Amino acid sequence: QIFLEGKTKVIEFKNVNFSYDKKQIFNNFNFNINDGERICLFAPSGYGKTTLLRLIMGLERPSSGKITGVENKRFSVVFQEDRLLPDKTVLENILLFGDDSKAVSILESLGLKDAINLYPNELSGGMARRVSIARALNRNSDIYIFDEPFNGIDKENLEKTAIIINKFTKDKIFIAVSHNPT
Repeated sequence: QIFLEGKTKVIEFKNVNFSYDKKQIFNNFNFNINDGERICLFAPSGYGKTTLLRLIMGLERPSSGKITGVENKRFSVVFQEDRLLPDKTVLENILLFGDDSKAVSILESLGLKDAINLYPNELSGGMARRVSIARALNRNSDIYIFDEPFNGIDKENLEKTAIIINKFTKDKIFIAVSHNPT
């Protein structure tokens, strides 16, 4: 770890190259993320946002260059898809990861108190998205990665969800990507 003006550089991309077949996504890409930093990246579809997240999590490997600082880190992830287990209730999906004592509190704060015993097929798209977010927030992690976190969430719940995300990821690395800055 390298110290920069009181912040510790945790994640570093150094001269990273990555391609899908012949389509170059990153060419000598350099990028640093400091401890406790909150990053939101906005770009149209196809610009490498999800690829960047996959590289950070180690789900993809660069063809050359180096990514450091992610070794032995605990990740909490919200993928583009909700990835809820269909045979588990909302509460059971949340309890798969993390802290049993705060699961119900997180669900309540996201307006999902009445959905605790429902199954994913009984949820609206926005509710399922908030359950996916609740599951990620329930785990005490070093790095929180949210890919298109607000997809399907109505305006009424959007601000409340953003406030809860900020509360539970405070002082942690938080990276969100979206194609829509609204």
